[in-house]
Amino acid sequence: MNDDAAQPPVQPPLSALRSQAEVAEAMRRSSLRMSALVANLLDNALRHTPAGGRITVTATRADDQLRVQVTDT
Repeated sequence: MNDDAAQPPVQPPLSALRSQAEVAEAMRRSSLRMSALVANLLDNALRHTPAGGRITVTATRADDQLRVQVTDT
């Protein structure tokens, strides 16, 4: 009989759980900041682009980074 099978699963220490919660919260805040940043860029482009002008939004991914570009005429 295998004694390892009878052992309960190892739980991460409370400090690791807290760290995971902190990471999740930091990601949520980062997402909110990114949304506000993109909204601000779009608002500026809409405000400063003359009638008939064009606003282009592109997003590209390179490795673990995201590049968002807003251009206007």
